[in-house]
Amino acid sequence: MADEARARERHLDGIAPRRAQLWIQVEKLVATTKPANYAEVLMLLLDLRDLSARRTERDDFRARLAALKRTHAAKPAFLSRLRRAGL
Repeated sequence: MADEARARERHLDGIAPRRAQLWIQVEKLVATTKPANYAEVLMLLLDLRDLSARRTERDDFRARLAALKRTHAAKPAFLSRLRRAGL
C-alpha cells in the first residue's frame, strides 16, 4: 500500500505543472459527447481533485467542477459517471 501511495504522489508531482492544460483537456473530451471519453475525463478529474487537495485549492476545484456540470447538464451519462465516481 505504501508503494501505491508513493507512486500516486509521484504521478501527481509529474502532472502538477500541467493543471491548466488538464482542465482544457477535460473540457475538450467532454465536448466530444463520446461516452468512451468519459473514463479518461474521470481519471483526469480525480487527479485534479487530488492535486487541489494537496495545494489547499479545494474550493477552486469544486467551483470548476460545478461549472463543468452546469455546462454539460444535458449529458446524463456524463453526470451519472461523475456521481458514481464521487465527484
